[in-house]
Amino acid sequence: MASYSQTQVELRLILAVLLILEILALIYRFQDQLFVIYYKNISTEDPKNRYLTHNEMTFRKAPFQHALKIMIEKL
Repeated sequence: MASYSQTQVELRLILAVLLILEILALIYRFQDQLFVIYYKNISTEDPKNRYLTHNEMTFRKAPFQHALKIMIEKL
């Protein structure tokens, strides 16, 4: 098993913390896109399901893969 010096351990810890902070920053930045609104439109003649903006209906969490795809596309 490889042994690491104190400096290497500290650098790895700092990099891990920075990675976690970067992920949290991305989630915060794209939090509106992480939610997909689902609404069954029964008030019109077309009863198909449709997607609305986040101001129109309540939130339903999107699948995580879809959220990652949205974040990657926005970058």
